[in-house]
Amino acid sequence: MDEVQIRLYASLRTYHPGDGAKPLKVEIVPGETIRSLCQRIEIPPAEAPVIFVNNRRGNPDDRLSPGDRVDLFPLVAGG
Repeated sequence: MDEVQIRLYASLRTYHPGDGAKPLKVEIVPGETIRSLCQRIEIPPAEAPVIFVNNRRGNPDDRLSPGDRVDLFPLVAGG
């Protein structure tokens, strides 16, 4: 099975169907992008603008590979 792990941080944890502590394991199709994956799991792209794939900065149009780890973060303000 071709799947990726998705970790949701901060306010994005509300989109996790469980407790949010464990990564989501989601099956992907060939050519799937981060944008299409977010749409399938019902996370609006604007709410997850900070993306890392395998600990490297990513963007919504990056194609995913089986076994990738995707970390999604909301914008964070502070000072």
